[in-house]
Amino acid sequence: MTANPNWEEIQSALLPGQTASDHPDIVARVFEQKKKALLKEIINSLFGNCVAKVDTNKFQKQGLPHIHIHIFFYSLDKIHDTNYVDIIVLAKISDCNIYPVLYDVVTTVMMYGLCGDHFPNAC
Repeated sequence: MTANPNWEEIQSALLPGQTASDHPDIVARVFEQKKKALLKEIINSLFGNCVAKVDTNKFQKQGLPHIHIHIFFYSLDKIHDTNYVDIIVLAKISDCNIYPVLYDVVTTVMMYGLCGDHFPNAC
């Protein structure tokens, strides 16, 4: 997970003309709250029974904080079949006419760059 300078909690704490890079303290505090919420979802049986976790926060001189998380699950809850991965991981952009809010979130927050037939300059 990587911090997003456009998170509402960060933007609402800034004065006019300030950016997130002007207040790394605010970014770090909001990032920590979001990290705790994410870990709570994962540990409380989102993917199964969590036995242990290791997480590392990275704060870079130039750039936003991010976290690497390694989750250990009870042996019966571990993924043993690649077909099961396809059930839990879905890499599909929602229809912008049916789910406009979800489409906006995915295309503005979750993608580094647009790709596909409509974006010929994509890598």
